[in-house]
Amino acid sequence: MKKLNDLEYLKLSKWSAFWYDLGLFFLNVLPHWFLGLGLKIWKGFKNFVLGIKDGCVEIGNTFAKGNWAVKLSFLIFGFGNLYYGQILRGILFLLFELLFLGYMFVPLGPNQLGTGLHWLSKVNWFNTGSFVGDIQGAFKETVIDYMGIQIVTKDWVPGDDSVRVLLYGLLTVLFIVGFIVTWRMQIKQCTICMDITASGKKIRSGKDDLQSLLDDQFHKTLLSLPLFG
Repeated sequence: MKKLNDLEYLKLSKWSAFWYDLGLFFLNVLPHWFLGLGLKIWKGFKNFVLGIKDGCVEIGNTFAKGNWAVKLSFLIFGFGNLYYGQILRGILFLLFELLFLGYMFVPLGPNQLGTGLHWLSKVNWFNTGSFVGDIQGAFKETVIDYMGIQIVTKDWVPGDDSVRVLLYGLLTVLFIVGFIVTWRMQIKQCTICMDITASGKKIRSGKDDLQSLLDDQFHKTLLSLPLFG
């Protein structure tokens, strides 16, 4: 659609200006907006894929070039921090790993799954209906023979609470994502400690970390309270 200059636009009547603005919006503005949105989505997806690729390559290089403390950190959270004297960080990382493994795999009872696996198994990921869970509530019929007369009673047997299953399933997925991010973070910190030690510099101790949380990192201390909530 040809775009008019200011003088040509002012010469238009009220209705002509309305139809001109409407046509300009649908033929020029809207297509460019959708094109820009599509490019942003494609760019974001591309950066996401490349970020995963670069992260995997970096992890592989870290394992290949790292010392035995770095390699052991791939299995034991915080081992590198403990090895390099960062006791507080190492203990926190290790506690997080133990908490995650306990939540995911410690059985709730005999012949049962861990809490995390339990909720993940309850979510019917491919269910297109309104029910989320694997056990639906239903009426159970009971036949009672009373003096030769059969009486049928119906009792409601509750099933899975869809809202609860969906909530805890989502929280479990977020917990898994947090576990992966923390796993990557503690390996990176161990690598940094290895490089600092090789350069002859001093590594921050747990005391330095506590002082930092009350000084230049005090905003993180305050933000930890609502984040924990």
